[in-house]
Amino acid sequence: MKKLLVLAAAALMVCFNSCGPQEKTLTDYLTAPKKGWVMEAATSAPGYHMSSGAIVENLMEGYFFDYELDDIISFDAEGNETIDPGKKLADDGAAYQNVVTAKYSVNDETKILMCQMPWIYEFDDNDLPIGYSPAQEICEIITLDENMLKIRCTIDDVAAPTKEVYSFTITYVPAK
Repeated sequence: MKKLLVLAAAALMVCFNSCGPQEKTLTDYLTAPKKGWVMEAATSAPGYHMSSGAIVENLMEGYFFDYELDDIISFDAEGNETIDPGKKLADDGAAYQNVVTAKYSVNDETKILMCQMPWIYEFDDNDLPIGYSPAQEICEIITLDENMLKIRCTIDDVAAPTKEVYSFTITYVPAK
């Protein structure tokens, strides 16, 4: 009987040690929000030079259109990234308000290769936006847990008026 109790106790210890909480991966955190991620904050350093001449540091005020602020980014465990335009759409109903899918990957726990940003568009021959760009960019992961995805991306703006390099810091929170 004593041997049986010792074996049962040993079995329970093994179960508790192997069945305990496992450490989460970056993919676990990226896929945690069931409804995806929405942008909560976005800044530029140095301040982004707009074609109007304005310099914008808080990109949520003066850079993004209202309909871009509820865009939803989702990740799945198979390496797919989806950008959904959310409920607010451009007044013109333009084609770039469609859902876009791309691939993402995480490397060395500090970088993520992801679709550039939900507000970067592809254009047709007449310079009209035709869709979100599936182009990818390596972004530094600043914070990633169940409640926040904060990344920093380097944007090399080769177009006029600035032709500068910007550091965009974007904070996403779970969509509701």
